[in-house]
Amino acid sequence: MSMVDTGTGSQSAPVFYIGAAAANPGAALRIGYRTGLPVEFVAKKSGGGMLWLPARADTPAEPFALGVPPGPARAKGPLLLWSNDDLSAGCAILRDALEDMNAAARSVYTAIFEATAGRHLARAWNWVPSINEHPAGGEEIYRLFCFGRAQAFAAYFGEDCEAKMPAGTAVGVAGRDLVVHFVATRAPVHNLENPRQKPAYRYPRAYGPRPPSFARATRIANVDTDAPGWLCISGTAAILGSESLCPGDLEGQLRITLDNLARMGARWGDTGARRFVRVFVRHAADLPRVRERVRTLLTPEDQLACVCADICRKELLLEIEVTLDERARSARAPLPQRPESHVRSQRLIVS
Repeated sequence: MSMVDTGTGSQSAPVFYIGAAAANPGAALRIGYRTGLPVEFVAKKSGGGMLWLPARADTPAEPFALGVPPGPARAKGPLLLWSNDDLSAGCAILRDALEDMNAAARSVYTAIFEATAGRHLARAWNWVPSINEHPAGGEEIYRLFCFGRAQAFAAYFGEDCEAKMPAGTAVGVAGRDLVVHFVATRAPVHNLENPRQKPAYRYPRAYGPRPPSFARATRIANVDTDAPGWLCISGTAAILGSESLCPGDLEGQLRITLDNLARMGARWGDTGARRFVRVFVRHAADLPRVRERVRTLLTPEDQLACVCADICRKELLLEIEVTLDERARSARAPLPQRPESHVRSQRLIVS
């Protein structure tokens, strides 16, 4: 792994990269967490910088970064964008998005599509303020966000929009600002769905006026060749078909979530890729328990970050995402596949 300064004056730390620029490993977009302060981006002269989010986590600066081309970012509307011949990485901060979350989501995704035109949007992380709240008794904030994002996909890509939807995560964040950071690449991408889950973009109307616009996973080829690069598995929870399972049962939700992740990794032949795992837990008191359980499934080469955040559905207590670096395989075993008997019988199987 490469070494990079956190941008906070602290000692360098090992970092798991997507798309790190080999000639300039210090150029990276990293995520940090702090409470009681607003969203802030602090730039570095070498390129990239630190995106500070108002959330509680087990480490102030994550061991994960989007490698970016050297030099300062270009401002494109609400976006900061770094690009070279192979890669675009960026972030967007929409202040006071709670005023109209539908419009905020629509505008930020339209800006991303325009800024990365001709490239493949491969991964997006969405930090949505008050994600489970219902302003003035109306539609939930997350559903408003999904509506605006879906409108942007449909308007820009038309009938082909489902094929353009990247791996994605959407969780809550304090404050009023919507934050999206993302990767787009010239190299080919391939989306993957979990056959035991209905594709999110085809959820029924019961889950909102427009369904979420993301794929369960996206594989990014190496930006220099067609060799393996990265597999990005979206934020994954205890959902089978389109139904949330085990409401109020942390252990049950964790078991089903790990089963979903194992099935996704197995479909891509995960036999030793180095992994970055980000765990989101709704209640801070549950974070140590979930972290220790997940840590037992990882090796010292893997990286783990745990964040306290609201999940996109109120009944869900946790969500886990995984990014696999397929270029650097070790001799360890993949995440264990859970026996069928470990998954509750009421799940809906989707073929």
